[in-house]
Amino acid sequence: MWLACASCASSAPVLHPIQPPYPGRVHLVAGGTAVVPFGELEDSERAGRVSGLSPHGRVHVGVVRDVEVRGGWTGDQGTLGARWAPPLDELRKWRASLGLDLAVGLPHEALGPRFGGDVTAGFGRTYTDLFHLWIAATTGSSFAPASDDTGSSALRIHGGLVLGFAVGFRRLHAIVEIGAGVQHDRADSERTGLYLVPGFALAARL
Repeated sequence: MWLACASCASSAPVLHPIQPPYPGRVHLVAGGTAVVPFGELEDSERAGRVSGLSPHGRVHVGVVRDVEVRGGWTGDQGTLGARWAPPLDELRKWRASLGLDLAVGLPHEALGPRFGGDVTAGFGRTYTDLFHLWIAATTGSSFAPASDDTGSSALRIHGGLVLGFAVGFRRLHAIVEIGAGVQHDRADSERTGLYLVPGFALAARL
């Protein structure tokens, strides 16, 4: 089963399987995402989210049953995290998912490197391993110091929901999702607005 979420310190959702790899196994995810800002965020030069299409890649490694560690890159930032996804029924068709990701982003304009964290909680269902459906909620924040004495630091807080599905067979699936949320930026001025984050990817189980 596959699950995706909007990343707090990312320019896009983070697509990943809701069922972690078995211990010692690996899942690979590669695709792209886009950010569509609205309201005050549309005019913000320090939104912290890079609008437009961004490449996305991630590696998931099973540690123990139902637990994974993962690392990857989306747009202008790298992420490292862990996730627990216990089954909710005897047939293991339904799963919950609770994850924590830390991120470091490249400097942006007058700001230095960006540091952030994201907590995601969701659940999903597998239908005969051909079709997968999920929903998730995410919240987080990021901080970027000023790159010189004349600038100001930037703080971002956001929260949102993601809905997605995956279609495939055995070891290969195509993933499509859409995320939406509210973001608040505080730098030289304060801005609050909405954003949409569509994403797509191919996921391979090795």
